[in-house]
Amino acid sequence: AVAGADAYTIYRASVQADNLIATVDATTAATMQYDDVHDAAGNELKVEKSYSYRVVACGEEDEEDEENYCGCSDPSSVAVGSVSCRPGTPKNVSAALTGEGVVISWSMGTAVAETDKFEIYRSTSRTGTYVFLHRTGDAQTLGYTDGTGTSSHWYHVRALRTTLNIDEECKRSDPSTAVSPELPSGVPSTPSNVQATRGTHGGKIVISWNAVTSNPKPTRYEVFRSESQNGTYIMLGSTTGTTYEDTAVSEGEYYWYRVQACNENGCSAPSSASRGYAGTALTAAPSNVTASKGSYPDRIRVTWNAVNNATSYWVYRDGQDEDDVLQDYVVGTEYADIHDADVNPLVAGQSYTYYVRATGGGEACLGAFSSGATGHASCKPGQVVSLQVTKNGVEYKLTWDVEPSISPATSYRVFRKIGVGPDVFEHIATVTVKEYTDEDTADTPLGCYYVQARNACGDGVPSGEVCAD
Repeated sequence: AVAGADAYTIYRASVQADNLIATVDATTAATMQYDDVHDAAGNELKVEKSYSYRVVACGEEDEEDEENYCGCSDPSSVAVGSVSCRPGTPKNVSAALTGEGVVISWSMGTAVAETDKFEIYRSTSRTGTYVFLHRTGDAQTLGYTDGTGTSSHWYHVRALRTTLNIDEECKRSDPSTAVSPELPSGVPSTPSNVQATRGTHGGKIVISWNAVTSNPKPTRYEVFRSESQNGTYIMLGSTTGTTYEDTAVSEGEYYWYRVQACNENGCSAPSSASRGYAGTALTAAPSNVTASKGSYPDRIRVTWNAVNNATSYWVYRDGQDEDDVLQDYVVGTEYADIHDADVNPLVAGQSYTYYVRATGGGEACLGAFSSGATGHASCKPGQVVSLQVTKNGVEYKLTWDVEPSISPATSYRVFRKIGVGPDVFEHIATVTVKEYTDEDTADTPLGCYYVQARNACGDGVPSGEVCAD
């Protein structure tokens, strides 16, 4: 404050009339302070920009005492400031416990820097370590359901900027206020011993639980289902008893169930999840499993005998764990393990072991593993295909392609027919490209050829005989 000052004028950039942004009444202001607030419509501030400010102190003009009126002071020294580069901290964060899990909601924070997405973090205590849980796809999403959340969890939300090439400190807002869901008073206890049947019934899963007998007592139970243990739980229905039948199921598929007890005051926390499935698992394993040994240059062919009542088969490679599943739901009794350098690279000549299981429905109905069968792909090049022979005067122009292989061709051998009969051919050239012009045809006017690919491992399957039109 300046002694004798009745008002302060604040300028941005320079002390000119056009740059005057505010006048503060010194006689009513509690502190000598002014907030230059961003307003996209009338006072837009930018994140990347610095702003300079000067303040001028002025006395009130007195018409009866003009001699003692001193006017305004010189401008203050320049003060430079900028708005934060971080997005605004989410506001109004709340958490509510439902049958689907904990529902977290919030509203957009206030800041110049725009928010692109939100991140939700979870902890087991208010002051504990918060672990990343979920990131929204956009800034318009202002809620998230934690399917595994309970009344003992705490949450906070942070706004996120995804703009490229910004400093790490500018990417996230401060954490919001931490919140935890609270159960209403007078609700029942959580049901215990929730069980879902596993293969007991065809076409349905029966869920059962222990009745809540302590006060306050429930008037109904609500049953929820998810297709994964930590997924989103959807309410199926309610009952006053302690069993519930779910008939909207696919046999052999796993489902997870939770139950909560409810009365007029609300509902308990959801129970722990129980997994179940409908249908009966097959017991027989596929027999006579074979794997090709060098028969194909780009694949290994696996075959087996059919199992009664099987609807499909699962093929495993080099193990019997979940990570070893090569292909699920194979219809029929054979599968080709095809080389793909990007997603399924095979090594030529290397042995792989294959196992097969049959199912009458989904994963839950898988039967026993077959015996292992070992096979390998050939290291030779693929067969020459699409051979074309075109006559041009006394010359013959040959072009061709080659089927895929793990070990590519390094050269091609060209054979020309010199007599009558299927085996009367002579080797006339070896080339490294997929074309050849035969100019020496005066004594062999038949115009019939075949081509064979070659590499260090040997020769591939030759093309068929092709003659010029």
